[in-house]
Formats: sequence, C-alpha cells, structure tokens
Amino acid sequence: MPFSFFSPHVQQRIWPSRVSLPTKKGPLIWIHALSLGEVLSVFPLVDLLMEKRPDMQIFFTVSTRSGMDAAMDSLAQKVADIRYFPLDHPLAVNRMLKDVEPDVFILVETDVWPFFMRAIQKRNIPSLYVNARISQKTFAGYRRLAPVMGPALKAFHSVFPQSSVDAERLLALGLDPRVLEACGNMKHDRSLPDPEQSALDPVRTLIGRQSPSFVWVCGSIHPGEEQVVAEALRHRALEGRKILTFLVPRHPDKAVQFCESLQSMGLDACLLSSLPKDNQRIVVVDCMGILKDLYGLGQAALVGGSFLPLRGHNPLEPAMAGIPVVMGPGTEDFHESWQGLCEIGAGFPLKDGASLAARILFWMDHPEERTRAGLAGKSFVMRGRGTTLRIFQRICSLSGGSWC
Repeated sequence: MPFSFFSPHVQQRIWPSRVSLPTKKGPLIWIHALSLGEVLSVFPLVDLLMEKRPDMQIFFTVSTRSGMDAAMDSLAQKVADIRYFPLDHPLAVNRMLKDVEPDVFILVETDVWPFFMRAIQKRNIPSLYVNARISQKTFAGYRRLAPVMGPALKAFHSVFPQSSVDAERLLALGLDPRVLEACGNMKHDRSLPDPEQSALDPVRTLIGRQSPSFVWVCGSIHPGEEQVVAEALRHRALEGRKILTFLVPRHPDKAVQFCESLQSMGLDACLLSSLPKDNQRIVVVDCMGILKDLYGLGQAALVGGSFLPLRGHNPLEPAMAGIPVVMGPGTEDFHESWQGLCEIGAGFPLKDGASLAARILFWMDHPEERTRAGLAGKSFVMRGRGTTLRIFQRICSLSGGSWC
C-alpha cells in the first residue's frame, strides 16, 4: 500500500476505503465530530434524530483515535457507519462524498476544512455548524488564513455558536450574520448521570464497604495533573481523613501510567479492573464510557485538562450530577460555561494541590455548602437546555418541513 508507513487511521484519512451504506429509506445526515469531546457533545442530537426519524441514516466521522473509540463504543448501534474524516484534498474528499451523498452535513464544534466545505457547497448539500467553538488560538490561525477560511465559513447555511464570544469571532472572520443562530450548548442537553448502571457495580460495592467520609471524582485527567491530585491528598490538612478518590484518565490507555506515577509518590493506587482489597483509597479507572455516570456517585469533582495548557474539559458533566466542580487556570475551551458556574457558586477555580486540599477540607466540614453548590450547578445546566431541539428544527426547515 503506498501509504503503509502511516498509522492505519491516517491511511484511512489519506485514501478512505469505499463506503457502502444501506439503501436509503429516509434522509441521510453526515455528522462530523473531531475527537472525544466533540463526539460526547453530539450524543443528544443523534438520540433526538433517531427518536424523531427512526428511518433516518447517520454517517458519522471523526478525526482522532480517541474520537473513534468513543463513537464505536456509544454510537455503533445507532448510526449507519463510522469512519475517519477524509484528508482535505480533492482525491480523498471527492472519493468519500461520491460514496456517501448526504442530504445534510453537520459539523460539531470545530474542524472546518476549506476544500471539503467548497466541495459540499458545489454539490448543493445544506450544512450546519453546531456547538461552534472558536478558541483564541483558532481565531488567530483562521485570521491568518482568511482568504480560504472566510469562504469556508460562508458555506454554512446555519451556525449555532456556543457563546457570544464564539459568535463575535465567527462574525469577525467573515461569517454572514444572517446564518448566525442563537447561542447555546448541546452539552446542557445530555442525559442525566445514571449512578445505578451495571458498569458501576464494583464502584458502588467499594463505596458501600468503605463508607468513606468523602468521595470525589477527578475526570479527564492528563499526564502530569495527577501530581496536583497527589499534592492535595498528601497535604497535612487531610491527614487521617477517610477519602476515596476515583481518577479517570482522559485516555484510558494511560491508566497504568497514572497508577505507577501515583504509587511512585507514595500513594496506594490501583486500577478499577483489578481492585485487590476493600481499603483502596485511590482507584484509577481503566475503561471508557462511565465518567458521566461515575460523577453521580461523587460528592465533588475535579475536571482535568485545566492544570496544564490544554484549555480544559467539560465542567457541565459533573455539574449535571449535582456536585460542585473545581478546575485549574486553563479553561478556555469552556470559558462561558465555567464562568457561569463560578458566578453562581457552583464552580471553584484553583491553582495547585494546596488550594485543592483546602477546598476538599472545607466541603468535608461544611456538607451543607457542598450540597448548595451542587444544586446551583445542576440548576444552571438545566436552564441551558433546548439547543438540540432548535438544531433539529433547523434541520427540518432545510428540507422544507418534509422530514418532520
């Protein structure tokens, strides 16, 4: 194979294998979600589309391996096919578009490609950009490439920005204001956590046997951030406290690395898949797909990607579980959501392990404040619901109402 020196997923992007979809009974929608976070955010839309039009086919693409893992794990039984998005080159793009021939294309959050947008525009395929997010870094890059990115953005029929900041940046990049829809975030529309799901049986058993004073979940953690968690747990303020910690790596294949790192710092950590004893105090989750529901068993949460220059991950998931949330300084990708949680006393920005230890101690000693913060966060999430339905209604209008 001419591209065999590339990894398999890159090979699929350079020269996609042929797509053979079942004979169309209803509309065919192509949804593209860049990576893990984008895949998770589009679950509500996929579920709503299948609920309203069971005969609808969804062709789903991703650009990363973590995105593929998440899509295969949660969407394989709901969509017609899941593939890697083609490289933005005429050969790859035209090859896939010829096979798929979608009735509508939907881009989730980010990953705008100029040639692809020009190709679907030439084919008169309606396109929507939903949960649109333009970070400061992306904004600067798109401005430098204005001659190609401007027309790419103008190819969309409707754009649903996550926030007013994203809307302003899109307009500054040349988006036609007539296609700009009201701001909103589909992440508010995700299903509520289900702490009773069977995959959490070992977790519930462990909590029942230990009866810890405090259970918290550190979600979407990247290598290096476990040092902040370790600093907090080893702080003298928490000595003698019966705390049970669940650490969930952003990428499950890093679980062993996290376990070894925590052990090297003198902490008793083990993998969820191999719990050796009932008094384990730090459990590293080495499977995918349970984080949202695991938050439902915690009393507080730390959201990762925020103590490193990674712009943070989704604080709405733990807030939806009704528990208070802490994050580090890096929250750019969720700035408006995080700011909203902080303003109502449901989100708490921290800078290091010492401040994290102090916050845990406060919540242990003041459970009523912890409960109040959690309820405020859940209320914030619930008030933001409805974006997914508005997107569905716009999809219907593109068909002249014939799909709905």
